[in-house]
Amino acid sequence: MTGQTEDLLKRTINSCIDFCTEHKVTDPVDILRHIQEKIVLCRDLDLSDDATTNDGETNFILVDRDTLLQSAFEEIPALTDLRLTLQVQFYEEGSVDLGGPRKEFFAILMRDIKQKYFDPVKEWSKDYEVIGKIFALSILQNGPLPRIMTTDLIEELFETEEPRQFVKDLRKGLDSLGFYQ
Repeated sequence: MTGQTEDLLKRTINSCIDFCTEHKVTDPVDILRHIQEKIVLCRDLDLSDDATTNDGETNFILVDRDTLLQSAFEEIPALTDLRLTLQVQFYEEGSVDLGGPRKEFFAILMRDIKQKYFDPVKEWSKDYEVIGKIFALSILQNGPLPRIMTTDLIEELFETEEPRQFVKDLRKGLDSLGFYQ
């Protein structure tokens, strides 16, 4: 992301925080909807049919279902603007992404990330910034919530001033879309 885009994202997140504080919006679902309205760009997240497909710009990724984790770790870092709606296509499958393939992508990815990185936690890995980006994208783009981390790890992520390095990397990835902020 460019510096200009990062500044715009920070201003947008601050605006969302201010809005929710001023209007006493406390329900997490309402907060997320407000954030989605302000951050996700171009194409609607969920489309009802082919006839209403928005031709807006997307982050198109082509992934291999058999090696989804590896495909995601190749595709996600290459995205230049994480605010664009993610459009997922699986190799050799002809589905049109109206929201379903993207949700399936995140569901499978969360399972694979849990198995490889959090069961048990692999602190030595350099992949946690990308994992944080995947978590942020999943939350923002109607994928499953990343219910992968223990309570202690969540507390370290959001409350510890000097966390372990992999937690710092996870924070950085989450903050690529303002979720740590």
